[in-house]
Amino acid sequence: MKGPSGQVQVRPRWRVPPPGTLMGAGYQVAAGIYELNAGLWAILDGLELAWEKKLTKLLVERDSVSVVKMVREQSREDDTNLVSRIKDLQMRQWEVTVQYTPRLVNMAADCMA
Repeated sequence: MKGPSGQVQVRPRWRVPPPGTLMGAGYQVAAGIYELNAGLWAILDGLELAWEKKLTKLLVERDSVSVVKMVREQSREDDTNLVSRIKDLQMRQWEVTVQYTPRLVNMAADCMA
């Protein structure tokens, strides 16, 4: 879907966690980690798909401040493999903008799609 500035918007594609991942006393911690990883996977999958489609200008919107910060920060030694792969894709010959979009704004856009 193209945004108002003509950029292609990448919508997240959620991965289903393995059975039992969110069970037990650590539910909130596991849920937080799962949401973070799901957000990073959504960006990685979207970037790979956009690269295969030979798109040159991309707007990636996420409703997680943590995910956006991880992807936008300068590369660090302690970046996860997933974050490193996203940053490697961003360095290719194209324009990729990653921005935070509040969940309520995203819900309105999803309803229109």
